Amino acid sequence: GVGRLDGTQWQNWFTGSCSHACRAPECLHTFCNPVYSFAMLLDRQGRKWVAHWGVGLESFDDDVWPPDFIHYRVGDSLATNSQTFGWSAAADWYKGRWFGMDTPSEDPVGLEYYDSTGTYRANYSPANTPILPSGYVRAIAMDEKRERMWVGCRGKGVTVFNLSGHTPGAPLRLASGGGLSDYNTLDIFGVVLHADSVWVMSTSSLVCLAAVTFAQRDTLTLVGRPAPRGACH
Repeated sequence: GVGRLDGTQWQNWFTGSCSHACRAPECLHTFCNPVYSFAMLLDRQGRKWVAHWGVGLESFDDDVWPPDFIHYRVGDSLATNSQTFGWSAAADWYKGRWFGMDTPSEDPVGLEYYDSTGTYRANYSPANTPILPSGYVRAIAMDEKRERMWVGCRGKGVTVFNLSGHTPGAPLRLASGGGLSDYNTLDIFGVVLHADSVWVMSTSSLVCLAAVTFAQRDTLTLVGRPAPRGACH
């Protein structure tokens, strides 16, 4: 399930389905079923988002009690399980939410985007966005200062997108030099910005890049690479 520590006590939401296919009144205050929880996000409005594989994407506000839940899998346009398989997540400076998708079986669908109101606005996959190299999106990092989004993919390295002036649902634009062809075979598991550097974690190395120019500043090769994917989380 899902747990929250307030500094003193735990609030736990254990696995188990809410009644009537998550349409009963009491389901407005809990998860449909907090099982297989992967992507988690605290957005810029203070809501928490969790992707539960095969169940749904849900957001909630627990500053009030009982907490207020929104279930994006039930009764809306998200008709397939592929849109529940969230792996990574990030919030942009426009207060939008981005989710990187994975899959246990079928083809992953890439990036899912929800705008500042929580409305589902766009999907970006290699099929409709060729500059996105893979539907397996394992890491997302936002560079607000330079208005860029870094996206790390399984076996396809890192790609940097220009979000300057991006409007909800508009096509993605590649940042100048953002293809990063020198790293396009890495199996990415993490991307983190710190000051003017970007740290990229893969199953084979930890690489430090300049946030402005993308120049490599340092690299640490992992001993015994490639590492099992669980060792890179």
